[in-house]
Amino acid sequence: MQTNRFATRLQVIFAAFVLAFAAVSARADVSTLAPLVNKDTPAVVRISCQKVDLNALVKVVMKIANKTIDATIKDPKMAKQAKASLPLMIAGYMSGVNSLCESYKEAGLDDIYFVVTPGNETAMGFFAVPLGTIPEDKVEGLKKGLLSLRSLNLPLPFCFERHGYLFAPVTQSPEAENETVQEEIRRQFDRLRSDPRPDIEAALAEFPDAAVSLVVTGNGKSSQKLAESVGALRENTDPRGDAASDDVSGKMLRLGQAAQYGAMVFDQTDVSIKLRIRFEPGFDPTPTVGDLRAKLLSDIQKDEDPEKGKVRQALLDALMPASGPERLDWKIDEAYIQENMPLIRETVSLIRGPEKETLPAEPASDAK
Repeated sequence: MQTNRFATRLQVIFAAFVLAFAAVSARADVSTLAPLVNKDTPAVVRISCQKVDLNALVKVVMKIANKTIDATIKDPKMAKQAKASLPLMIAGYMSGVNSLCESYKEAGLDDIYFVVTPGNETAMGFFAVPLGTIPEDKVEGLKKGLLSLRSLNLPLPFCFERHGYLFAPVTQSPEAENETVQEEIRRQFDRLRSDPRPDIEAALAEFPDAAVSLVVTGNGKSSQKLAESVGALRENTDPRGDAASDDVSGKMLRLGQAAQYGAMVFDQTDVSIKLRIRFEPGFDPTPTVGDLRAKLLSDIQKDEDPEKGKVRQALLDALMPASGPERLDWKIDEAYIQENMPLIRETVSLIRGPEKETLPAEPASDAK
């Protein structure tokens, strides 16, 4: 019971931080991403082909994957088999990315975007490859490179050239193979809206050396839904509630209201994943983060098992962000993973729950 309640509390903290990560409203300014984004765009991924070192990235992925196997698979034979299958699996997934980036670099270009399109029943988003002034013969190579992303199991039925970009919609239905549906998707790109999104621009500029960047902003509807989710998780944690819990939840909702955007990046200059939530000028999230930690720590200390409580406190400290004026920061690198490997194992045990004991077999009956 205590383990399940602690895991649910962790869900509350992550949902609340996701709320802060996603809540934002657009500002009136000029965006260089126009016409790819509009006022409803909640997220954008940018891949810098000139900064991505795919060979180094594969080595990092292999190292992390092997450590994860060590932490999660107890059977030595199964762990060995899983590690043996990794190189071929990763190579298969990376082949499309490698093909696209190589084609793009050969054309002298850099950034590729994936833009999320909320509320679109046909396409969940689209890749956009700015073509610049490259010759037509290189465009054909880029088309092949873009469609090679199918190796990631992405539903990319087709791509087309328009407005100085290559577009490749990621579809949500097998019907996208139908020519009529494809024509309808193309028509959505006939006239692209150019809404200013300086929040997305600012988020992409937070870590200029990043090889891959994901920025999340959001709109009023997404913020409202996430606020409802935080409230529901709070009630599930302790239906009786208490004044301290209500106070912390209220402050967490304020974090969401004050958030401007979130940026998560893969930075190969120091081989790390960085996450930053940026807040409106003058807003300091430090007091709320401190109150949240104090509340969760108090709950942990009520645990009937002091030894488990110590591990959970260490896990809590590892998960809490570094806070400063107008921002929250997380950084995950090899040193972080190495230091927290025991906590990763504890996290896995929290997700799995207590393992059931095998009951002894009943003795055979002597009856004839």
